[in-house]
Amino acid sequence: MRIFFFLFLLIAGLPVFAQKEPNKLALIVAISHYKPGTNWNDLASANDVPLIKEALKKQGFKDENIIILQDKQATKDGILNGIQTYLINKAVAGDICVFHFSGHGQQIYDNNNDEADGYDEALVTYDAPETFQEGTDKHLRDDDFGLKLQELRLKLSDNGELIVLVDACHSGSSTRSGSKNIRGTPTKYEPKNYPQKVAQQKTAGKITKVNDALFGLGDRKPGMAKMISFFASSSSELNSQFEKDGIQYGSLSMAFFKTISTAGKQMSYQAVYDNIKREMTKMGLAQHPEAEGEMDKEIFGGKMLTKLDYYTASDVRKDTLTINVGTVYSIFEGTTVKLFPADTRDTAGVKPIATGKIIKAGDFTSKIVLNEKVSEEQMNQAWVFLDDINFGNLQVNIRLKPMDKAVQTKLQQVLTTLKETKTVNDQEDLVVEQQNTAEGNFLIFKSKEQEFLKLDVNMEDAWFTDTVQYRLRHFAWSKYFLNLHKVDTNIRVTFKIIPVKILKRNERGAIVETQELPQASIKDKNGNIVMAVGENYNIEFTNSGQERCYYTLLEIQPDGLVNSLLPGYRINENSKGNFIEPDKTLRNPKTFTIGPPYGENRILVITSREPLDFRPFLKKKDRSKNTTNRGSGDEGSVEMDVMNTFYINYQIVPKKQ
Repeated sequence: MRIFFFLFLLIAGLPVFAQKEPNKLALIVAISHYKPGTNWNDLASANDVPLIKEALKKQGFKDENIIILQDKQATKDGILNGIQTYLINKAVAGDICVFHFSGHGQQIYDNNNDEADGYDEALVTYDAPETFQEGTDKHLRDDDFGLKLQELRLKLSDNGELIVLVDACHSGSSTRSGSKNIRGTPTKYEPKNYPQKVAQQKTAGKITKVNDALFGLGDRKPGMAKMISFFASSSSELNSQFEKDGIQYGSLSMAFFKTISTAGKQMSYQAVYDNIKREMTKMGLAQHPEAEGEMDKEIFGGKMLTKLDYYTASDVRKDTLTINVGTVYSIFEGTTVKLFPADTRDTAGVKPIATGKIIKAGDFTSKIVLNEKVSEEQMNQAWVFLDDINFGNLQVNIRLKPMDKAVQTKLQQVLTTLKETKTVNDQEDLVVEQQNTAEGNFLIFKSKEQEFLKLDVNMEDAWFTDTVQYRLRHFAWSKYFLNLHKVDTNIRVTFKIIPVKILKRNERGAIVETQELPQASIKDKNGNIVMAVGENYNIEFTNSGQERCYYTLLEIQPDGLVNSLLPGYRINENSKGNFIEPDKTLRNPKTFTIGPPYGENRILVITSREPLDFRPFLKKKDRSKNTTNRGSGDEGSVEMDVMNTFYINYQIVPKKQ
């Protein structure tokens, strides 16, 4: 007993050790000189190595934990073995890893039918040829790369972190000619007469989907580390090198170096991305860098941060700036804004750099005039927050029928917080009436005499307020989108609903095999589309125009809720991946399932020359148990009136018995 007591005193007297700092491991791959005979031009990738290494050392990475693979070492096996040896084998749960690639990128024929456009994205390894050679598989495909990164993320576990940088053209689909300072090629690596496929394989009437969104660098599953990825160019562009003092560098590598070398620990990955875009704009490059993953997080192991909706300037001139949001996103002239320093996440009590007002709202961009004089540098770096939003013709007219005074006061207090609504005596969009029955005391919201919302007037005030605000805002958006008709003769994308039956799911519940059903199975005797709850469908797009188009698919439910179907709300889905080439038909691999409410449902496709993203405006928390949301602004300015809309209505009916 005395021994145990002595041990207890000894242990109790020991100092409390601080939690172990995570290891920081990095693998830098740089290919400057490709194997003779592969036909690839030399690059300045070797000049990127000291940039990335120095930036990482400034953030606490030790020399011995930064491994370099160059030229002959950077074959497909060399890179995969390097990830295994220097990252996976050395890392433990909670560590931080960085993978950086500088070299060529290329599109390569799809060998397992998992790509919507028929091509995998690939890193060009040291000995990978530019033109197709039968029996040669030396490119590092996104599939193989993605699987190896998944293995690393599982080793790092939930508390770990993986940062990936690809300073290469990761699609190679641009039509620009490949000069000596381009890290990619418009030439696709494919067999002669290769038939461009869709992301589905049809066999005996069955459609098998293989590894849907496998690369999905931002995708997060239980037990996997957070992942943040940066790419030097968008999916439709090549990647140019940058010249400084007669020496060339990778554009992403230089921008990352400039940003990370001086970054504080509280900087977020979103702020890093914003700064990378600014730095690459200063370089005079027309390409658009991309980023994926959990961007609202402090860099290199910091805490998760609140996700914010803000904008950065796309154009600055004297006392005006332009941001990429406009009437298509339900923002109109008269909206006021506030400018804060980048990464300002709690604006309460913080004095803004400047204030201003939107004086011209186009479809996709808004011009702001500032009330205070600030430098162009401050304007370029600022985060722009919408302050007092003017919703213009988005406004919903509401007529209130006679009701108890206390109930009317409660409702009007909520309506005064909504600029999207206006109380009227006639020409209403909505009617609200009180129904006091044996079942309870309710407020009934009706559109064209069709009930779309029923609320208990005695529900908790905060819940009541949240529900009314959420539903009426969505009703305003649905009104806007139902009346959105845009026409550009050069953009001709239509779609059709393909009914399917689910045949097989994998161990995680994901759909891997479906069977196409006849169109007649979803048509009534008059040819109208009628689908029952529980039925499934895919969407097939056809581009009969002369240029590549990006598509956004929205759903306007019978109850006025608006969902973004493509892109959906998974973290790895982004609008840049949803495009279709001219004179092509493409079936998107995503399967949708019909759910309530019953009534007329509309699917609306908006196609444009640049990707659009409505999710920040549509995905808001709804506290009401009476509503169902079935839903599974992007960078770059979009010219006015260069988009089309096309829609299909169908009826949702109860599940078939």
